Amino acid sequence: MRLLQRRNRETSPTEIVAVARVGRRTKDLVKRLQPGEIAIIDHEDLDRVAADGLVESGVAVVVNAAASISGRYPNQGPIRVVKAGIVLVDRVGPDLLDRVRDGETLRVVGGEVWRGDELLATGLLPDADEIEASMEHARATIGAELERFAENTLEYMRREAQPMFEPIVVPPLVTEFKGRHALVVVRGHDYKDDLRALRPYIRQYRPALIGVDGGADALLENGFKPDVIIGDLIRCPSGPCTSRPTSCTTSTPMAAHPGVTRSSNGESRTMSSLSRVRVKMSPCCWRGRQVRR
Repeated sequence: MRLLQRRNRETSPTEIVAVARVGRRTKDLVKRLQPGEIAIIDHEDLDRVAADGLVESGVAVVVNAAASISGRYPNQGPIRVVKAGIVLVDRVGPDLLDRVRDGETLRVVGGEVWRGDELLATGLLPDADEIEASMEHARATIGAELERFAENTLEYMRREAQPMFEPIVVPPLVTEFKGRHALVVVRGHDYKDDLRALRPYIRQYRPALIGVDGGADALLENGFKPDVIIGDLIRCPSGPCTSRPTSCTTSTPMAAHPGVTRSSNGESRTMSSLSRVRVKMSPCCWRGRQVRR
């Protein structure tokens, strides 16, 4: 990464020349980032966990195709990025992710993204004061957002009440739960500190480890292997699904899910786009089925 400091801070923006990494899913992109690189993401309302991953990677610039803070709620991600000294270029538009090849060298000048002499995109450069003001506005209007959330939830209940209240049939699992503790892990705030604190408990009691979505990655990152993974087929990590006896179930309607290949000896039934799918499992088929070593 080459950083060219401006001679006149009042009139000339800083120019940063570095390798660009492109990722539509921030949590996956952070695993590939190197210090000093440019992260190009498409993450509306950048959350704190994703922002912490970007900060820890040591990137010099985050270019977001979407609004890092839309004003719907006071998300913590953007302020953590900016306060870490990372340049945040916001709302450049989704086309940039298709125009940039992962690993090519770009130049960021102020809110402009350049490839050689070609201007690829222009965005906003929010500073800490502007982000804090947006967060304060979001706090003041959070009631309207909560009202929309409640209306959305009631609409799903109205449309899908019958399948939601049908008896739950748990798919067959390899993991034995009887007589064991169970630890459910999600990738939330300070999850690394929590898992470090729980290490003695896990070592002593050997609980069944259940990773929910990114929680499976969190377990692996800390040296644990999940016994069960719960998540949709996009978020369910491929590595954990094959690392040991594991069962993945999906929270996305199966018939509409991209990339799913059905097996002739298996069947699935959508229960709710907000809940789960009932699956008749067979050993080692597509991701989302029971996986055996």
